[in-house]
Amino acid sequence: MSKRKKPEPMQVILVSYVPLLMGEAGRSDWDPKQVQEAMEEGPSGLADACVWLQDDEGRLGPCLLLPQAAAIADHLKAWAEDRPEEWFQLCAAEHGPLYGLALMPRLDKGIERLRTAYQLRHGLPLPKDIRVTALFKPLHFSSKPGHMFGQVKAHLGDRVRLAVMDSGLVDPANPRGAPWDKAIELGRFELACGEPECGYIEEQLKEQLKGE
Repeated sequence: MSKRKKPEPMQVILVSYVPLLMGEAGRSDWDPKQVQEAMEEGPSGLADACVWLQDDEGRLGPCLLLPQAAAIADHLKAWAEDRPEEWFQLCAAEHGPLYGLALMPRLDKGIERLRTAYQLRHGLPLPKDIRVTALFKPLHFSSKPGHMFGQVKAHLGDRVRLAVMDSGLVDPANPRGAPWDKAIELGRFELACGEPECGYIEEQLKEQLKGE
């Protein structure tokens, strides 16, 4: 008598944070090609520049200069249910003469939201043995050689204030004259340096060095 073949685990594509991508949690009517096309549309998440600002308490934090910064900030806060500090971790890494930053989504939070949405939609719990492929495009920055991160990182605490600002408001020839009061704070995020979550940044920096 032949043994019954064990069923394959349920395959799920989890679309985590993608700048300005709107979607309903638990949606299941897209095929992988449609998901990829939706992710390729809209902002890349790559900042044009990163400026280190000092707050009223003397603490340093990065400000990412991005096109559509206000719209991205509003969408990110809504995506994170107005609790960005719980849904993201700020990661930093160095490779050769470069450094990079990335606001990485916490995938465990996304999976928990998927489970909740699945149960509300189908009336049944999501199977525990699912295989999840997570896709995301974090807000990130990759430096050029000659950066000042080496001087800054010694003064950073466990949590770091991250802000964004529209890159069109800053004249590269006169950055001091920019209206820095228009920077939009996203939150104070847990900082990870050199941890496994920082692998995304390291890969970006390696690719950048290859192209130079």
